[in-house]
Amino acid sequence: MSQHLTLKETQALFAALLRGDDVTDERLSACFVGNARMGVRARVGVYQGMYLARLIEALRSEFPWLAHALGADFDAVAGRYARAHPSEHPDVGLIGRLLPEYLQSGAEQGLRADLGYLAALERALNARGVRTRPM
Repeated sequence: MSQHLTLKETQALFAALLRGDDVTDERLSACFVGNARMGVRARVGVYQGMYLARLIEALRSEFPWLAHALGADFDAVAGRYARAHPSEHPDVGLIGRLLPEYLQSGAEQGLRADLGYLAALERALNARGVRTRPM
């Protein structure tokens, strides 16, 4: 028999899943249902992928010069950052507040050291309403 979760427990479980936290099959089954075409983990995986894609899109919007400098590597770097620093606020626009420090900390091995400063500059300009875009 499956355990019934409260709304608060359901929300916490869903947030954990979106962050990519490890959740047992038993806990998943207490809240989500699979079917013949798609199991529980696959169904939840759709939401995980969409959520991470939205966070990467928000970071790309806030840090266009960093995205330009990183090129094809931006999505991977942004994804690792988003997993390391999950959003703590309903405003997705705040997801990048720790990105400059993350890059400056050396968490991303092999990246140019100045990219953290570029992110800090973009963040400061954005805070003052100055929007620039690479050509």
